[in-house]
Amino acid sequence: VIHKIRPHYMMPYVKIKAQIEALLSQGKKNIQLIGTEISSYYSDGYHLTELCKKILEDFPEIDNIVMGAIDPASSEIEKLIELMKKEVRIYNTLYLCTQSCSDAVLKAMNRRHDVNRLREINKLADGKVNLVFQLIIGFPGETDELFQETVNLIKELKPVDYDTIPFSPRKGT
Repeated sequence: VIHKIRPHYMMPYVKIKAQIEALLSQGKKNIQLIGTEISSYYSDGYHLTELCKKILEDFPEIDNIVMGAIDPASSEIEKLIELMKKEVRIYNTLYLCTQSCSDAVLKAMNRRHDVNRLREINKLADGKVNLVFQLIIGFPGETDELFQETVNLIKELKPVDYDTIPFSPRKGT
């Protein structure tokens, strides 16, 4: 229900540009692009991958762009991985909102991806782009067996890291 309780806002490029200029004026050369739906970014004719290219073009002094919270179902992932493989100023790690590595749990969470999508992303990354899985542990209905599916897929795909967050019930979730 996150999309229902948080406003859907895409920052226009002019505001992003102003924030980057302010950071650069402070001597910062690493930029983070984060948001709850960053992989769905679209503003001023730019999807996320095009936004990254535009930032790099407009700001050659930037050392690094880091992106967080990428939805594994996003159609931008293929383009992001290709950009990360080519452009050294894009941090070569995808922080994936994996949530679980069990199809049954992902379905209960109403996620748009499944375990096969995680395998596809891993294959596309080809060891050249690092993957970090962000996981919710203890989702209602997650049995020991379903949790073991997550453990097994982590062992199979070997992400460079994983973040685990205990499920915290909230009204409407």
